[in-house]
Amino acid sequence: MPSDSDVESDTRSRQKAKAELVARAAALRPSPREQAGCGETDRVVPAPVTDALEEAGVFRLLTPKRYGGLETDLRTLTEVSQTLGTADGSSAWTGTAPIPTRA
Repeated sequence: MPSDSDVESDTRSRQKAKAELVARAAALRPSPREQAGCGETDRVVPAPVTDALEEAGVFRLLTPKRYGGLETDLRTLTEVSQTLGTADGSSAWTGTAPIPTRA
């Protein structure tokens, strides 16, 4: 059974990881915002946006670590999606819909 300090350390580590992932999503917002017009016209999320989402690890949020993913929780997924959605809803959906990943 893990000690209280182990549990506290794990909680702090998860909170730090969540904050970092949300910050990455916030840093991506200019790209989807700028590309939203192209996405509407072409009816697809532009490749520069999906490339940025992939580079930031967004597609691997729910993938288990043993398969190269980030293995985050649903709260983190939701916060990342919400952050991306402030720039472009389609990009948020594409990046965080809980579907099989590209990993």
